[in-house]
Amino acid sequence: IVPLSVAHCNALGDPELAVFLGDWAWAATVGGEPVAAGGIWEAWHGRGHCWFASREFDFDRRWWPSITKAVKDAADRGLSTGTFRRVEMTVYDSHEAAKRWAVKLGFTPEARCKKLMADGSDGWIYARTE
Repeated sequence: IVPLSVAHCNALGDPELAVFLGDWAWAATVGGEPVAAGGIWEAWHGRGHCWFASREFDFDRRWWPSITKAVKDAADRGLSTGTFRRVEMTVYDSHEAAKRWAVKLGFTPEARCKKLMADGSDGWIYARTE
């Protein structure tokens, strides 16, 4: 797990991820090549939104323990230092594994929202607070 760079975003095929560059963004690398990226985007003072991106076609499940630790550690650090009062994430309603992952990360489901996700599908908001 290393700090996210523009080169990582480009290598993942998603240069738009560069909008998230900063103290709370990271890349998971294998052999120096990024396989996923994630972090916490500061929506406004005290409120962070977790995000995660990977290339589904070549993502190896063996990387999940390290990625899970990075996400959990970032949320823990952000809340314990007072940087964030609230850290949230959105999860597709149809993605049961992602819902389980959110709970494993210490997030609590708050609400099911219609048409929340980028593709117009329903989603859940999960959150952790200080």
